[in-house]
Amino acid sequence: MTILLTGLRFHLWAAAMLLATTSFSALAADDVPLEGAAYGLADQAYRELAAGHTGTAHAAAAEALQLRPDSRQLGLLLLDILVRKNDLDAARQQADALLARFPNDPQVLAQRGYLAQRQQRHQAAMDDFYAALSQTGLDAEQQRNVRLAWAGSALATKQHRVVLDALVPYAGERDATVQLPRAYAYIGLNDREQAHAAAQLADAGSDSRHAEALQLLEQTRVVVLSDLDLAYASLRDKNDHAALEMFRRAFAAKPGTAAQYSDAAYTAKRLGDNDGAIALFGLALDANAQLPPDERPFGAQHEFGYRREIQEMSRKFGVIASTSYQNSGFNPQNNINILQGGMEAYWQPEGIGYQNGRIFQVFARGYETLYDKSGGATGSVTAQGSIGARYKPVGDINVVLTAEKLFPAGNLASNDLLMRVGYSTGAGIDIQPFDRDWANWQFYTEGAYFVNAGRYIQSMESSYGHSWRMDALDGRLVVTPHVVLAGDFDSRATVRTALGTGPGVSLRYWFREGRYSAPASWFELTSQYRFEFTNTQRARGLTLRATLWY
Repeated sequence: MTILLTGLRFHLWAAAMLLATTSFSALAADDVPLEGAAYGLADQAYRELAAGHTGTAHAAAAEALQLRPDSRQLGLLLLDILVRKNDLDAARQQADALLARFPNDPQVLAQRGYLAQRQQRHQAAMDDFYAALSQTGLDAEQQRNVRLAWAGSALATKQHRVVLDALVPYAGERDATVQLPRAYAYIGLNDREQAHAAAQLADAGSDSRHAEALQLLEQTRVVVLSDLDLAYASLRDKNDHAALEMFRRAFAAKPGTAAQYSDAAYTAKRLGDNDGAIALFGLALDANAQLPPDERPFGAQHEFGYRREIQEMSRKFGVIASTSYQNSGFNPQNNINILQGGMEAYWQPEGIGYQNGRIFQVFARGYETLYDKSGGATGSVTAQGSIGARYKPVGDINVVLTAEKLFPAGNLASNDLLMRVGYSTGAGIDIQPFDRDWANWQFYTEGAYFVNAGRYIQSMESSYGHSWRMDALDGRLVVTPHVVLAGDFDSRATVRTALGTGPGVSLRYWFREGRYSAPASWFELTSQYRFEFTNTQRARGLTLRATLWY
């Protein structure tokens, strides 16, 4: 359609320019008649212009205008000559000077509009055309030319409503010059039936543009019948419900391409139709795999992204088990050099559990101290239980709100209400099956408030490293040496702020991978040694963690 629109704009401008510059005696009917030397020079300029001698015509017209600077006819003649010489900057200056001398003159406004249109300054052209039509003094033919040019500039800037407004007086004519721009405008507004009707009128009254009208008729027929085009039009209008319905109708009639299936899958995901999105992502993967490798629209990175989407939408429950050394967890004494172990089980309810990246989970967990170098209590008397819920309210921002009730499973545990707000971000955290090594960084912070105890803890951990897949052992095994910066603020501690940094290394093994889903689980061992900037002892020394995410 781009070629057709370009041709149409040229036809509109050429027709308007020709009709607007062929009779200056008509345009300047209100001028005082020329006489004497000014008349002779003007006559010479017209004759030279007719002979194609724009240079001598320019000189004669400029000299005549010096004798009669009040003559609109001579001003418009000079403007025409400058345009024919393609001296558009000088022509623009002349048009502005004319309008300053003859404010709101419709003839001058129209001529300046034609010039702006030729310079591709379409908004300025439309402003002048509108102003010219708002004045009196244009005859019917001149008004038609101005409206056609106005529609041409509106079409060039995709202001489709303006095209239709400009051509309202001629909407019923069987004239391709009128009906073809109306048809293109209706296509831009996604009104295929009106576009088809306008193309029929263009075809009925056109000989010279018959082929263009026929081509547009065929185009509008195809668009009307294409459910896929309607689906993408609905996506442009941000109507996901209509788009998904059109995608399904189209795929029922004819198999789609990998790209079409993926577009439909993301549409279903935005609507919270997880089952539909999973099925469509699977079709996208199948359609991509059926093509020769050099013709596939999606490479390994895109394929893995779709498999990760399927895995995230498929998850209904999970278990997290961890053991950590030098991490006090819920311990109210904030002891150091302790070993804790615990487990969490969570459930992601059907429907509300995962909605386009927004996540809601209900969980229960328990921890206890397994070893305390200081001789503190260990074992079942330290067992801490909790039940709660967490919510990630924004799909593409990893902010998690958590509320949980702490209850003592052992005699020395806490009975409290804990409110938490966490935020995390990073890159390279997931396994990259399409790369052998990659950069890895992550940042996590969480604010936790123990309501009954009146205690607030703000923890933070940030790391930067580089990951390598251990392909020689197993392609799902990843080692990541890194540097860590970690610390916390504890409102109940003697020294409230602790901060330390140091080297570390983690070894992570990914598993539970399917044909259509990325690995859903991992087991990780992490070792870090931290040097403390503060003087609390709780941010220094060796830290060990073992985590199972199932």
